[in-house]
Amino acid sequence: MEKTGGEKVEVLVGVVLHDEFHSKRLRLEDKEVDAYDTGESRHVLYECGLGRYRIFVSRFDDGSKIYPELKAREEAGGLSYGFLTPERAARWPHKEPFGRFSPVEDVDE
Repeated sequence: MEKTGGEKVEVLVGVVLHDEFHSKRLRLEDKEVDAYDTGESRHVLYECGLGRYRIFVSRFDDGSKIYPELKAREEAGGLSYGFLTPERAARWPHKEPFGRFSPVEDVDE
């Protein structure tokens, strides 16, 4: 992971297949707001503006991904990496929570 200045970051996503790392570098207009390590991986929470988040998971043995995962967009025929809501980011399904991240709660509902 490299900071490229301003609010842009670069992440290297990929997978190990047959002992070779197949990857590509993504440039995101996101801001890192929290991170934690487990014994198997590093998890980084990015804020993408207006209540949108992405989570980058770098596994120490078999590659790295950004969540939400890549999806094909039907209307444009392109690809999209999408965003997580604060609620989905707060319920990230791994061993440890993001320590400094608290989702927004609307108390008027």
